[in-house]
Amino acid sequence: APATARPDSAAEVIRHLAESEADAEADEMSQEMLALARRADGLQRQLQEISEAATNVAPGAPGSAAAAAASATQAMRDAPELFSHLQELIAEKDRLEQQLRGEQADLERQLAALYTARDAAQGQRSP
Repeated sequence: APATARPDSAAEVIRHLAESEADAEADEMSQEMLALARRADGLQRQLQEISEAATNVAPGAPGSAAAAAASATQAMRDAPELFSHLQELIAEKDRLEQQLRGEQADLERQLAALYTARDAAQGQRSP
């Protein structure tokens, strides 16, 4: 009986480790995605503010027009860099997801091997 408890115990440990690691990786990816979503919302608000400023400029207010033009110019300068950074973050998220799927598959194979070994050990003890 003690020999059969050991594979179950190892299987439980592996299962627990797999779940803990998967949860931690998923939490980390969720946090990154949340940060990306917040950044995208911020950029969307900035773009909306710039658009509103550009359309609401009074025709006789050159200072307001200059400020709006400067804001729009700065936003256009920043856009490619921000887009590039966003693409890098998406690529990193995809890489982490792929790594997580690979690690999960490895852990599932290890768990299956433990069950097979347990079943084989139980089969050898049966008359």
